[in-house]
Amino acid sequence: MAELDDARTRLRSGDLAGAERILRAIVTASPASVDALELLGASLGAQGRHGEAIPWLDEAIRQRPEGLNALHNRALALLAVGRAGDARADLARVVAAKPDFAPAWTALARAHAMLGDTNAAEAAFRKPVQLNPASPEALYNLSFFFAATQRIDEAIAGYRRVLQLNPNLASAHNNLGNALKAKGQREEAIGHYAHAARLAHIEKEVFADAVLAGAIFDFQSGFAVEVGGA
Repeated sequence: MAELDDARTRLRSGDLAGAERILRAIVTASPASVDALELLGASLGAQGRHGEAIPWLDEAIRQRPEGLNALHNRALALLAVGRAGDARADLARVVAAKPDFAPAWTALARAHAMLGDTNAAEAAFRKPVQLNPASPEALYNLSFFFAATQRIDEAIAGYRRVLQLNPNLASAHNNLGNALKAKGQREEAIGHYAHAARLAHIEKEVFADAVLAGAIFDFQSGFAVEVGGA
């Protein structure tokens, strides 16, 4: 369907409002268009309208229970509204069907962490690293988890590895600075704060004082147009 292809193109290019307009027209005319329902949910979620996204994704899953796109995106929306238990159930289905899909493992780790199951969270955060040991995204998330659980030495080692792979990642410099500061290594911490500030193009003092611990940083946790091959 040309309209559906147009909506996908708009989603990928960041024209979320345009994609939403097209997708609403499709589902109004064809309520059984599961692809349009899935993409409409993804579009709303990508706009931060998670509560609105969930009913559309619910309907997509009702019509196609095995649809990994809808399950993954619904889980992300559920996490955003604090329904970690429901999100965990969806994500368990996604990783069972597609165990090499790293973003679902990261989201599952977030769900476990929100529910207080740190052992399960760590296992899930480790899975993307096992899938791709050279992924700075996966290593960053695992390092963030170590920092959040006060495993500072492991966090420092992890962030150092991230920066070997991507030396221009401002948030990794900042978080490494935080971890080093916690260990009393002030001079090296200041160097990483300064590097982060240069990369982020903002004042060092502002960046160093920024609160970055609100949520696990995930390069790939955005609402997916396609879950590879799903």
